[in-house]
Amino acid sequence: MNIACNKSQYKHIYIIAVYILLMLGYNANAGVIITNLVSFSGTNAAIPGAAPIQGKDGSYYGVTVFGGPHQHQGTVYRITSDGMFEYIAYFDGLKGRYPHKMLLEGIDNKFYGVTAEGGDHNMGVIFNVTTNGIIKRMLSFTGTNSPNYGNNPSSSLINGENGYLYGTTREGGKYNMGTIYRITMDGIFESLVSFDGTNGNVPIGRLVLGENRYFYGTTAGQCENNTNAKGNVYRMSHDGTISTICYFNGANGNIPNEGLTSDGNGNYYGTTRLGGKYDMGTVYKITNKGEFSTVASFNGNNGRQPHGMLTHAWDGNYYGISVGRAFDETEVYKVTPDGIIEVIVYIDGTAMSHTFTLSSDGNMYGAASHGGIYGKGCIYKMSIPIAPIFKSLSKIEKSVIMTWKSVTGQKYILQECLNMGQNTWTDATGIITATNGHISVSQSIDNDSSRYYRVKMLQ
Repeated sequence: MNIACNKSQYKHIYIIAVYILLMLGYNANAGVIITNLVSFSGTNAAIPGAAPIQGKDGSYYGVTVFGGPHQHQGTVYRITSDGMFEYIAYFDGLKGRYPHKMLLEGIDNKFYGVTAEGGDHNMGVIFNVTTNGIIKRMLSFTGTNSPNYGNNPSSSLINGENGYLYGTTREGGKYNMGTIYRITMDGIFESLVSFDGTNGNVPIGRLVLGENRYFYGTTAGQCENNTNAKGNVYRMSHDGTISTICYFNGANGNIPNEGLTSDGNGNYYGTTRLGGKYDMGTVYKITNKGEFSTVASFNGNNGRQPHGMLTHAWDGNYYGISVGRAFDETEVYKVTPDGIIEVIVYIDGTAMSHTFTLSSDGNMYGAASHGGIYGKGCIYKMSIPIAPIFKSLSKIEKSVIMTWKSVTGQKYILQECLNMGQNTWTDATGIITATNGHISVSQSIDNDSSRYYRVKMLQ
C-alpha cells in the first residue's frame, strides 16, 4: 500500500497497516450461521434451480425449476435488499421450461438465462427477463441440426468480449456430445464447438474467462482418448479453437464438477466428484500455462463427493458443498489454496446444491433443492465469520481513518495500545455491528506519539 506522506511524521500509520495485515491468519470457522430466507411450499414453486445472484439494484434474482400458473414450468423470483420475496415472471413452455441455472445480469440491466427444456423443439431456450417481469425468448435450440446446434443447455451464461455471452449444452451439436456457443444480446447466435469425443464429451459447467483471454471449461463424459476415467479440462480461444489441458484418469480425479473458479492470478480451481487417493473426489488446479496439479483429496472426514463450483471468498479461501456422512446430510467445506480441506458446518435434512454466490455484504447465498419448512427447497444466506481484512487507511489532519472488510451482522471492536512492550490493549470503540461489507472508523491521534491498533472480532 502506498501513502504519500512523511515517514517520520506518520510512522504509526505504517505500524497500523502491518499489524492489521498480520491478523489475516485468524481462524474464524466457529459461529457459521445459516439463515433460511425463503421456503418453497410446492403450491407456489419448488426446487430452486441455482443460487440467486445480486443485481445492480441490490436485490437478489434467481429461478425455480417448478412453479407458476402455466403447469408449473418454472419461475423467476426476486428477494429485495430489505428481505421481501416476490415472483416476477413465469415460464409457459414456448418461452422455456424448467430453468435450472444461475442468471447473469447484462449491461442492459436485463437478466439472461437458460432453460433445460421448452421452446419450439423442447430442447431448451436462451431467454432474458426484465426486472418488471417481461420474459423474451431469444433462441430455441435445434439439437443435432443447424442453425442452433445444442440440446439441454448445461451452464449459466458468462460475459465474454465484444458483447457476446458464452455458454454450453450437454447434448446436441454435430456429434450429439454437446456444444459451446455464443450469442449477442440482440440474439445473434453462433455455435463455436461441437464436441466429438476426442476434445471432450458432455460439457457440464460454466465457462470461465481467464486473465489470458482464453476460456476454460470441463466435460464429464467418456473421452475416446482416455478409457480410465471420465472427463477433461479444456481451453478455448474466442474463435472456438479448443485444446485439451488434462484428461482425468482416476488417480488425479474422475468426473469433474461444474466448471472452474479463477483466483484472479492465472490459476483456476475445480473439483471432481470421484477419484483421487480415496476415490471420494479431489480439488485440482490449472494454471494459465496449462499446468495441472491435484491440490487435495477428499477422505470422508473432510467431505466426500463434492458437487458444484467452488466459491472464492474474501478471505482468499474456497468454499464448496459435499455429500454428508449420512444420506440426508450436507457438508460445507473450506479449502485453502495450498490444499487444506476442513468441514465447517454439517446440515441435516437439507440437500444444499449448486454453487454459492458472494454478496457485497460479505455473506454467501445459496439454494437447496430439498429441505426448508415444506421440504420443497429453500434459499438461504450463510454467514461465515472472516478475520478482518484490512482495506485502507488515510490521515486527515489529526485523525486516522481505518477501513476493513466485514460480514454483515458480525460484531467487531477496535482496540488500541500505547506501549507494545506492555501489550496492554484497551477498547477504542464500542461494539460495532457491520451493516455491509466494510467498516470505516475514524480515530483522533497526536502526531508526536505512537499508537497501535487492532481489530477484535466477537464470536
